[in-house]
Amino acid sequence: MTGAEDVRWRLDELYSSPDDPEIERTLEAALAFATDFDRTYRGRIGQLSPAEFAAMMESLEQHYVSSAKPGLYAHLLHSLDTREHAAGRLVARNREAAAERGVHLVFFGLEIAALTDEEC
Repeated sequence: MTGAEDVRWRLDELYSSPDDPEIERTLEAALAFATDFDRTYRGRIGQLSPAEFAAMMESLEQHYVSSAKPGLYAHLLHSLDTREHAAGRLVARNREAAAERGVHLVFFGLEIAALTDEEC
């Protein structure tokens, strides 16, 4: 026994249920952000001014904070009862959504890694 057996998360502060429509709205908004980010910045990372780079990074930070909420909820819900099918489906949906976003964001790390010392 670890002492954590009776711990229960207050998940209603995140979403009302695994079927809360706000979850899908958040995932759709995150995909829209990723698509727009791709369209706006792909091939341009090394050409951004310091102010543009800072603004890009702030928008990316906001995206990561907001898009993490459904996944956090899904994993916490699933940890309460791994036999709960709705929680398992939500974990899978979040993985699928992350993969969809990843298609549009993978360029970012590659372009950052390719920057020369002069470009940094």
